[in-house]
This record gives sequence, C-alpha cells and structure tokens, in this order.
Amino acid sequence: MKLLFAIILGLPVLGSVSTIKIKMDAVKINFVADMQNTKGSISGFEATINFDRDNLAKSSIEGSVDVNTLKTGIEKRDEHLKIPTIR
Repeated sequence: MKLLFAIILGLPVLGSVSTIKIKMDAVKINFVADMQNTKGSISGFEATINFDRDNLAKSSIEGSVDVNTLKTGIEKRDEHLKIPTIR
C-alpha cells in the first residue's frame, strides 16, 4: 500500500489531468466482520485513479478485488459469500 500512496502523492507533479491504472496481485486485504465474528482476506487489487489538479471535485479513485480470492478459513462460508446476489 505504500506504493499506492507514493503514486497518489506524486500525481500533482504530472499534468493537470492524469489517469493511472494499478494492478497489485501481491496485495492482500484483511477484514473483520464484527457482527459475525469473522476474519478473512481477499486479494487481486486493481484501481484506477483519475486526478484533475485543476478541479479536484472531478477526481476519483475506483478500486476492486477478485472475489474468487476470498478466504475466511471456512470453505462452505467462502463458497456462500462468492455467490452473486441480485439487487
């Protein structure tokens, strides 16, 4: 994650509008779901950073992780959490 912050901090020296795509397979995000007393991890991090130095309101960061890498230590729960839901 230090690399991600270094990239964000370095954006102002680029042109007024910059887009950077990041893919970090080595990043593992650990999480805790307190209500279910569940701990786990997920990886496959990807992000797109759009930085507009002249209009910060138009800047954005969009990220995702690969749901297939989700692990909580209980295989049945992992399978259930990977099932797509319709909203």
